[in-house]
Amino acid sequence: MDEVKCEALITAAEQGSLSRAALILGYTQPGISRMIHSLEEELGFPLLIRTKKGGGADAKRQNGSSLP
Repeated sequence: MDEVKCEALITAAEQGSLSRAALILGYTQPGISRMIHSLEEELGFPLLIRTKKGGGADAKRQNGSSLP
């Protein structure tokens, strides 16, 4: 598991936005999205719920409840 991808995931979850995570980390939004998608593929389950409004992202536990 790649540290950079994990940092992208954590930042996106904390910020609630892939775009804001990209800005903070110095990547493009599609780049952040690809990193997180790669982690999801590696682990075999979704890590974020992507919303249509504002492109926000909510971290989810494996049981489906939101992380604090």
